[in-house]
Amino acid sequence: MAVPSCSFLSATAGLAGSLASVSAKFAFGDLPLSLDVEPSILPFPAPVVSVAFRGVFILGTILLNGIMWAFYMKALRVSGNTLQALAINTACNFVSSAVFGYLFFGDLITGSWMFGAALMLVGVILMNIGDSVLSREQPDLAGGALTSTKVERDPKKIS
Repeated sequence: MAVPSCSFLSATAGLAGSLASVSAKFAFGDLPLSLDVEPSILPFPAPVVSVAFRGVFILGTILLNGIMWAFYMKALRVSGNTLQALAINTACNFVSSAVFGYLFFGDLITGSWMFGAALMLVGVILMNIGDSVLSREQPDLAGGALTSTKVERDPKKIS
């Protein structure tokens, strides 16, 4: 089975982290569902339903944070450059947090935010391009010549 790329693992970690913060906001803030229904319709009192929903969101926060850390640690193992994993994770978390904030909480996405997100995307792309070029050719410190130093990792050893 092929090992997922660092980019995929880092982006998934960023997305899971963003979803964890959405879940935490629901757990400790306003619930996404209105519990202002006729009390006779609910099989349990409204406060019990509210506590149950909050409990589900707290468990979701813990689970999603665990998923985020698992994917991020795997991305660090697969990556030849920890900065690459960090930048992709952060950028994906930043963008997905804004999208979820817009969708669930009515947050505004301004032009300056979009400009900053575009700069982050350009930075991640340049870093990935630079990393692939550097991994193919590194200067030989003794003689100054360029030598191929690409390190092949055994996917069976990466878990």
